[in-house]
Formats: sequence, C-alpha cells, structure tokens
Amino acid sequence: MFVKMYQYHISLDKVDEYLYIQQQAKRLYNKYIRYQSTHLNSNKDRTKWIELSIYESEEVYQSSITFINQEKEIQSLYRQFESIVIDRSEIKEEDFTKYQL
Repeated sequence: MFVKMYQYHISLDKVDEYLYIQQQAKRLYNKYIRYQSTHLNSNKDRTKWIELSIYESEEVYQSSITFINQEKEIQSLYRQFESIVIDRSEIKEEDFTKYQL
C-alpha cells in the first residue's frame, strides 16, 4: 500500500476550520479514489498535525491525483488550508510503503 504523509502546524483557533476543510477534501477525493485518511494531533505540541493517507498503490494514486487537482473546489480548499497553516514553508510531505503484518 502507498502512504502519503504530511506534517504541518495549525493555529489552535483554526482547528475547527482545518477539520472542516479535511472533511470537504475527503468528500472530493472519494469521487475519484478509494483511500483511508487519519489525522493525528500531537499531545506535546497541540499545533502539530500529521496527516496519513493510504492508497491501494502509488500507481492508483498517481492516476487519480491529476483529476482531483483539476477540481476547482479542491483548489479552493487548498488555498483555505494554506491560510490556516502557521508556516507554509514548514509543510512536510513524504511517501511511504505500508506493510501489513
């Protein structure tokens, strides 16, 4: 399985907006691809979030993301997301392979 990991910081007063944006993005993603998404909030630094999205394969992800990114609504949601991130330059993205044991 293919996993996308994002790490970023969200202002404490913007958490409800962040969760709303993520719910709307998930609704749009589900039109194009099956995936699971988990959002982790650090217990030590309440502004720190990790987002994990799990896809069947990298190929499936790549074939769908082009269509997803063309959606006007997803573009708008991303701009909203950028506006609530504390420091956009600190957004980290990494790809992983998941092994089920």
